[in-house]
Amino acid sequence: MVKFKKIFAVSIAVFALILCGLFQSASIAYAASEQVISGGDGTYTVPVNLDLKMGADHFTNSVTVEKQDGKYYMTFGFDSSIGYLNLNLDGKEVGKTSEKKDGWTYYTYTLSENNLKSKLSFSAYINAMSREMNFTATLNLSSSDRTSETVRDLGERPAEFVPVISTKAAAEYSLKVGTVFPIPEATATLGNEDSPVVITAVFGNESVDVSGGKLTLGNVGEYKIIYKATNSQYKTSLGNDSFSEYVVTVHSVTGENGIVKFRDINHVLPEKAGILAGKVTDGSDVYEKAVSAMKKIADNFEVYSAEFLSEDGEVIALSGKVELLFRADDYFDRTKAEVYYMDNNGELTKLSASGYGRYVATETDKTGTFIVCIPGVAFHMPMWGYALVLAGAVVMVAGAVVLSLLSRNRRRTRRGKVSDRTVYSK
Repeated sequence: MVKFKKIFAVSIAVFALILCGLFQSASIAYAASEQVISGGDGTYTVPVNLDLKMGADHFTNSVTVEKQDGKYYMTFGFDSSIGYLNLNLDGKEVGKTSEKKDGWTYYTYTLSENNLKSKLSFSAYINAMSREMNFTATLNLSSSDRTSETVRDLGERPAEFVPVISTKAAAEYSLKVGTVFPIPEATATLGNEDSPVVITAVFGNESVDVSGGKLTLGNVGEYKIIYKATNSQYKTSLGNDSFSEYVVTVHSVTGENGIVKFRDINHVLPEKAGILAGKVTDGSDVYEKAVSAMKKIADNFEVYSAEFLSEDGEVIALSGKVELLFRADDYFDRTKAEVYYMDNNGELTKLSASGYGRYVATETDKTGTFIVCIPGVAFHMPMWGYALVLAGAVVMVAGAVVLSLLSRNRRRTRRGKVSDRTVYSK
């Protein structure tokens, strides 16, 4: 029994050591983050630890931190396989500027000293998979290297936190010239606080009238609709109110919509009706709902919005089915594609789907949000999964050792008893 206790204690010790090894790197990264950049104002290079199982080579292995007047600006880069890289702390989005160089995009985030020391929670959009992933990063501030005594002149730096704009507006539309475009509404929040949104529009460098919430596409060309949200709780480097913008591009063309086409096969639309459709990307709550809804269905998907307009720009409610044709990306296999309708609550309804040249076609009597996907979700085991598997293996090995030793002790005891009986019989 004493031997069994010793064996069991050794097994538990081995198990504990292995678990400690699994999480040692995370503990080291966190301890390093407790140290603050020493030295005066200037530019520093700082190593970064990413909590990623794969894909770390798509990001820079260090960040640049600019220190000026007690404020910090962190630059983090990613290659063309990543669509965006948002940083969120305490339920608020961190303000940033961006620049591109040699195929890489670099975001510069505004951070306070306390947040610079914390674990940074990022969300990144993977272009090839049409999905968002989340990971954390920790700066190894104790190993920072000062490279310059100055910082870049980027003009007005954004506030540390900026409003987040929510709208059903797609990022891009293609509409026939002369269409009266009803501009989708928008709201904005910074944390739990609402922020006002102002909507303007331009054609080239000229302002365009958007009174009444509508934009008339009077010319062939490119229109820009700008949603701007402000918040006075946080300030930019120049002391102005924090702000963020969401820009919608409207292509006014002579032909039909090239993103989403329609065919009125049942004659349910009035004469001269048009389609108001576009592709929905990051930056809207609709897209976030779609990402959540598709978690168990597909990694590869695209989100579209589609409504119908009368000649004077009024939204039409469908009384029967029409055919919609979505132009999916080239890597989509049209023979395997599926189409879903998503309601305002994020609930999905599967629709018919068939390939039609470059398009995926479906029939529907609904308008709103549609998702085209190639079904299939890759399995990715989280860190704790590997830990449990290894822990289970350790326990099994320890159990096998214990059983083997117990079995050996039983055999020795049995032989001893047989020997005793033999001696007694004599």
